[in-house]
Amino acid sequence: MDVLNFDTVVIGSGPAGMHAATLARKAGDRVCVIERDMVGGTCLNRGCIPTKALVQSAHVVDTVRGSSKHGVSIAGVPELHYDVAVDRKDEVVAGLRQSAEASLSNVELMRGDAVFVDKSTLQVGISMVTATHRIIVATGSAPLGLQVPGADLAMTSDDFLRLRQLPQELVVIGGGVIGIECACIADAFGCKVTVLEYCKEILPAMDSEMAKRLRMLLGRRGINIVVGAEVRALADNGGNISVNYVDKKGAHVCSAPVVLMATGRGAVLPPGLKEIGVEVGPKGIVVDEGFATTSPSIYAIGDCNGQLMLAHAATAQAEVALGVRGSVADVPAVVFSSPECAQVGTLSSTDAYPEVVTAKSMYAGNGMAAAMGATDGFVKVAIEASTRRIVGCCAIGISANAIVQEAAIAIGGGLTVDELRDRVVFSHPTISELFDSALPA
Repeated sequence: MDVLNFDTVVIGSGPAGMHAATLARKAGDRVCVIERDMVGGTCLNRGCIPTKALVQSAHVVDTVRGSSKHGVSIAGVPELHYDVAVDRKDEVVAGLRQSAEASLSNVELMRGDAVFVDKSTLQVGISMVTATHRIIVATGSAPLGLQVPGADLAMTSDDFLRLRQLPQELVVIGGGVIGIECACIADAFGCKVTVLEYCKEILPAMDSEMAKRLRMLLGRRGINIVVGAEVRALADNGGNISVNYVDKKGAHVCSAPVVLMATGRGAVLPPGLKEIGVEVGPKGIVVDEGFATTSPSIYAIGDCNGQLMLAHAATAQAEVALGVRGSVADVPAVVFSSPECAQVGTLSSTDAYPEVVTAKSMYAGNGMAAAMGATDGFVKVAIEASTRRIVGCCAIGISANAIVQEAAIAIGGGLTVDELRDRVVFSHPTISELFDSALPA
């Protein structure tokens, strides 16, 4: 059996693992990355990138449908070819994966499953791999399903992204980020969509006012959304799948040829991790503020620690683990729905910020939004009352992600409303002005 020695060993080549490997190599470490599947992880291959490629195709569909308002007439009914959109998605992913693999050219890339033998040794096939400095676990996450009868009849988001044709009808179980984005894609391509969400509002991790507004706008598009819906069972109904659920009005059944289970993701753990004494909690691998596990030479970054399942949070955690960043705080989150939603920081009073006040600006009052014909939405900014420091922001509408990124910079810099206005000039006419106009006087 071969014995291979490195300074840093990284398990997983998603955003967290790739960034950690690059940073360790820049620091002069001999680095090995162990990957059992495709370089790029969930984000590149089954998450962020493929869904955004399809979201862009959905945006094109919406643009074509609304072209007459801009003086562009299209004869007949536009033909929708979802398989072409899927081919484009696959091309985008393949190209980025090739680039990702090239970025690992200066480290050792091993293919196979990594199994912990002890706190500094992994077995990969017939090889033993040892780490002198650290082992970084970046094994990501996988879709979770409800534990109800017939759950195996539903597909996961991985399966959804492999579809080359959409069904005429789709039931989505789960109104979180994944469920809502997939629902918007399917709706744009002519699929009749029903979303069942257990919580009292969709996007339960985000601002409730923004989520309610999104639910209303999606309903206007024709997406049927049921909140407070507890799914009890799925059943094969001769070509359709029946979904039995209850809400405050009683028991109901809806059916479709395809059901998507989008009820969250769970941490993927490398074999042997628990056996060597690393603590694992309900959400994932337990880590401290520096992302070290209960074994100080083993770190866990990205989805596998269950703290914040976002690709950009994962890369920031890699920087903390490698000592080039102090902490991960106020991470923006974006939902690429139609329209977009985004959020950063805190939007209500907490122990850390006991006196938070909010102010809003409406897209309908913005010149660029009016010119673009995209006046649905608002921007909400949260201010600490005693200091007037900006502590949070959410936005729903076109370019919401860019507005919230502006807010993230202000929050990260500890800026007050007055400091921001004194130092920054917002260009006109732009969507970015909505952030400025939301700030209180």
